[in-house]
Amino acid sequence: MKNTVWLHGRLAQDPRYAGAGAMRVATLSVSTPYPDGQEREPVPVQARARHCDYLQREQPLKGDEIMLRGHVGRSQDDESVVIASAIALHPSTEQRRES
Repeated sequence: MKNTVWLHGRLAQDPRYAGAGAMRVATLSVSTPYPDGQEREPVPVQARARHCDYLQREQPLKGDEIMLRGHVGRSQDDESVVIASAIALHPSTEQRRES
């Protein structure tokens, strides 16, 4: 049984995309501060297939707010990551104006 993980934070960098077809993957880093506001190491996240498609359509940028549900799994490089199963974005309007 997989344990569900919820993350709420900001993108630590712009998403990176790789692969094609059913093997496409978006790699994200999500900054989730401690309750007292101190920063901690960003959490690595992978979004696959339709979740990757969603991210490519929405084009989130570093600093955008994100909430996701997923489970801890292994990346294609055999590193521990959160595999996203649901994603919600709230884009930063300031960054959109600067573009």
